[in-house]
Amino acid sequence: MAGKSSLPVKGFGGWLILVQIVLWLSFAGTAMHFLVDLLPIQSGEKWLWLTTPGSPAYDPMWKTIIRFEVYGNLALLLLLALSIICFYKQKRMFISLIIAYLIAIIIVTIVAYGLVQASDMLAAQRTGMSSRKVMQNIATSAVLIPYFIKSARVKNTFVK
Repeated sequence: MAGKSSLPVKGFGGWLILVQIVLWLSFAGTAMHFLVDLLPIQSGEKWLWLTTPGSPAYDPMWKTIIRFEVYGNLALLLLLALSIICFYKQKRMFISLIIAYLIAIIIVTIVAYGLVQASDMLAAQRTGMSSRKVMQNIATSAVLIPYFIKSARVKNTFVK
């Protein structure tokens, strides 16, 4: 008999396979950036080199940019960790958490971009992220947020 099945779609199939991969890659990438790039700058010679007036690398915006990056990325890591846990436990809360993460990454990216642009030295050197990263995050969220809201598979999978 040909035709549509009356069974609802649910479980970790379909686009949720890709979502799993993206969750783990995002977590790994953010964790690496946090541990390798951001934490070491917080102490020692790099911090003094960037934040001491008279230093060749000094810019008054460095303290604000670095602190914002540390706290922003820590918040993103926590949201991702909670999202991954809720994803595999099939908690309804996953939908809200992943949407909050997608909105948060847009906010963090826009603010970080604005902070870099507010620094004459950094903006002139094109140091930091580009407007392309901001647009990429907005486009990704514009696709994924409606998916998480409208998808029958998402509604039928995350029910606990």
